Amino acid sequence: MSAQALKQQGNEAFSKGEYDLALKCFTDAIALNPEGVHLFYSNRSATLASMGRFEEALADAKKTVELVPTFAKGFARMATALIYLRRFDEAQKAIDSGLKIDPENESLKQCIASMEEQRPGMQVEETPAAAGLKKIGDAAAPLVGLTYIKKGPVQLEKNKVTIVEFWATWCPPWSYHLSLNLPRVLILALSSLPHSRRSIPHLTELARRYPQVQIVGVSDEDEATVRPFVEQQGDQMDYPVAIDPRGQVHADYFHAFGQEGIPCAFIVGKDGKHAWVGNPMGGLTEALQAAVAAPDHPAPSAAWGSLFDGVWTKIATNPQLAPLLANPEFVKKVTEISQDPAKLAKSVSPPCLSPSSLRPWLAMAHTHSFRSLPVILDRMALPLLAHIADANVQLLMSTLSGAAAPKPAEKPRATPAPAPSPAPRPASKPAQHVRKEPPPELSEEEREKFIGNEDFAERKFTEALAHYNRALEINPNNITLYSNKGACELELACQAQASEEERTAHLDACVALCEKAIEMGRAQYADFKLMAKIFLRLGNCRHRQGKYAEALEAYDHSLTENRMPEVVRKRAEVEKEWKEAQRRAYLDPAKAEEERVKGNAFFQEGKFPEAVAAYTESLARNPEDPRVYSNRAACFIKLMRWYEALADCDEALKRDPKFIRAYSRKAQVQTFLKQYPQAMKTYDQALAIDPANQDLLESRDHLMQTVMEKQSSGQVDEEQIREAAKDPEIRALMQDPTIANVLQEMQRDPVGAQKFLKDPKIMGAINKLAVAGVLRVQRG
Repeated sequence: MSAQALKQQGNEAFSKGEYDLALKCFTDAIALNPEGVHLFYSNRSATLASMGRFEEALADAKKTVELVPTFAKGFARMATALIYLRRFDEAQKAIDSGLKIDPENESLKQCIASMEEQRPGMQVEETPAAAGLKKIGDAAAPLVGLTYIKKGPVQLEKNKVTIVEFWATWCPPWSYHLSLNLPRVLILALSSLPHSRRSIPHLTELARRYPQVQIVGVSDEDEATVRPFVEQQGDQMDYPVAIDPRGQVHADYFHAFGQEGIPCAFIVGKDGKHAWVGNPMGGLTEALQAAVAAPDHPAPSAAWGSLFDGVWTKIATNPQLAPLLANPEFVKKVTEISQDPAKLAKSVSPPCLSPSSLRPWLAMAHTHSFRSLPVILDRMALPLLAHIADANVQLLMSTLSGAAAPKPAEKPRATPAPAPSPAPRPASKPAQHVRKEPPPELSEEEREKFIGNEDFAERKFTEALAHYNRALEINPNNITLYSNKGACELELACQAQASEEERTAHLDACVALCEKAIEMGRAQYADFKLMAKIFLRLGNCRHRQGKYAEALEAYDHSLTENRMPEVVRKRAEVEKEWKEAQRRAYLDPAKAEEERVKGNAFFQEGKFPEAVAAYTESLARNPEDPRVYSNRAACFIKLMRWYEALADCDEALKRDPKFIRAYSRKAQVQTFLKQYPQAMKTYDQALAIDPANQDLLESRDHLMQTVMEKQSSGQVDEEQIREAAKDPEIRALMQDPTIANVLQEMQRDPVGAQKFLKDPKIMGAINKLAVAGVLRVQRG
């Protein structure tokens, strides 16, 4: 297949979100080293960035601008990768370099906007409680790193509304039902319904009702779990569905907003900003209606500040204004006012309502609580707002001033010194804790619990246990106290001075307390967040006991109750540790030798698949034996599985760089693959170790004879040429101007060019090109 055909196939795969196929196409095209190869590197950079592999994307982007320094889009590719790697200074330099070449390049302008959205310090956090979390009105991050299961891909576009829904095949209904504060009996009844499946047809209906809206469902489960579920849903799930293998989109949306329960939907408005977030079964339709009704290219007057930011979201969430969205005249009037707020003054008699006159009231409204806002409006703003002819616009202004009041200009003041970050707790000393006295209004039970918590903070776990026990004597139904006792037992088990018997006893006590708390919590329908923490503590205890299966089960229960990022990370760490423990426990050199001997017997009998299975089992028992890799490579050669044989030869040589038989088999495979220069190099490496090895010398001579026969035949072996083009050394020689001049001289004056062949470097290069089949030497 030609490079252009591969490029076209790669572009089609990229547009469908099939990034693995696109990556393969662009890589194969680059191997052919076609004209305009910088475009292939640029496309592969975009593909790698979409897969979340930003370091590799950066390398390809650098290669692009290295090949063609005037290619502005290459600098845009570089800036994109650097932005997501959070190397903003380097990204700015790349953008500046690109803009010098093409000041109007749209890709570079998008990079500027993306960096302004993501660069630290660009957005001011309003309250300490919201530190680190996004809010409505913030710019939405691009949808990168997704693997599409159905339809797609979906990218945020200007003047297009996008719904991003986070869901899972297992999605429990607890989080949404509990948030409604319904009676427990009703919650139990609702929980019997499949919650995700209630939102799926709802989203499908919205997709059909609003074809101009983009919808994508995102799951953090693996493809093997999601694909069968999506296929089973059929037309009921009639919108793009993707998985998020790297968790990038979950981090940029779900976790960035501090969300905990799924399903959870986000609406990104036509301006590329977050317009709404919540459960798709509660308020999504109304918010979507407002987002769709919003005008394209909103351009409010700068003098009015942020008064009209997110105007449609504010209308949709106001119970008095939301029904008016069905009124075309109201929508038209709000559209006109939001695009040109100066028109509002024309509706006022006398014309005294202006940005300068409104700002003091809005500033005062901002400094007071929301509850006091109506009083402020009554005393100061209402006299002017009463002159507005349309009562609906008056209500709109009240809503906007309460929801989007700008902050008053602050007077210069000394910047307070930043609060010192807490120092890490030394391993040998307990952390310093300022002990607090229990408030006098606490009950006896609460007092004992308070003192126990203070003792726990000072790492006095035995004393804390005594106080928790006294609190339980007063109220034996408090599951938090059982959980706290479990935490004490777990900490006591982790202390260095604890003996093995004490450690075992404390861990057993922790398990019993956590299971008791879980049993009581289920009976009392305890808060799902508390239950999640108890399951987490149980999982940590099981992990300490070395019971990995039970630990993972506890973590899964915790995630079902409340999906916390720390539990996701902990579960992944424990699962990885368990796999490594299983691998180590499986090691047994004696059994590995038995399987190797068994594999040899199968090989002698010509039962090569059975031999491969035996050698594979031997490597699972002892992965450091180079002989087994070499033997399995011999089986793969018999089965014509060339690349697996090549990989096994490389593994054998990693463990024994002087293993002659592995060199011989590697060269044999390379010869079969018509990788003649690589095969010759492998023979040379082996002969440097054992120069007198007759088998190697004969095989090398046979290879040279094969090459010479191909040279004298005059026929072009296209497969050999393709393999040669993949070799970086051959490509470098073909592009070497010195070698090119020598070859031209040999064609013009073969006799006079003999002087060049006295140079070992030039002679070696010509031999390599001849062996590769790129250069043909006529003899006779």
